[in-house]
Amino acid sequence: MNIPLKTRIIFDAAMSAALLSALAFRITGDFFHEWLGLAACAMFAFHNIFNVRWYCAILKGKYRSARILNTAVNALLLCAFAAVAATGIFQSKFALPFLGISETMALRQIHTTSAYWLMFLGAIHLGLKWKTVFKYKYIAPSRRRTKKIFSLAVFALILYGAYSWIDRGMFDKLFMGYSFDYWDEERPTVLFFCESASIILLAAYATNLGASFIASIFKQNKETDKQKGIL
Repeated sequence: MNIPLKTRIIFDAAMSAALLSALAFRITGDFFHEWLGLAACAMFAFHNIFNVRWYCAILKGKYRSARILNTAVNALLLCAFAAVAATGIFQSKFALPFLGISETMALRQIHTTSAYWLMFLGAIHLGLKWKTVFKYKYIAPSRRRTKKIFSLAVFALILYGAYSWIDRGMFDKLFMGYSFDYWDEERPTVLFFCESASIILLAAYATNLGASFIASIFKQNKETDKQKGIL
């Protein structure tokens, strides 16, 4: 399906906003949490439909390091999505009450952990597309001075992401350390979304750096092998 890049980015941004809003269930309440989660799941499904060509080509061509990594991340994303959607449906009280089975501590644990893995893997997915997204004219400013300000703002948000990662206890959330997500009611609501966005940027930027480093190593090894062959 041939969807313009601008449309894809806008759609993915809306999907990310829906996901982050669904993660804020301690702020929004269960009713809005379910509907926002359902909207995020629907957008995720359409995102995959938009990229149906990728699925059609999955058995074609050679698999080098970058493609293997990208395919592995996409597969894990699908697994996390399936876990979030299934456990969400099983516990639904408002959006899909007729499909709800029961609500247990185990299901809530799996649902919460899978949701944060969906967020984390989505950040890694963004990191693998970092250069494409952040060099796009509608995101990164073209003017030199504005571009510097934009770069500094992104870098500051990435640094803030390191603090947010610790403040939100992301390691425990990803490895089932918490059964429930907690947010102090005295803290500004907007701070939750700022922290979540900064965590995504941190993970995405770290992925971009890691992928670039690995690519440089493979390139150096390839050049070394060519030189040895010549010699």
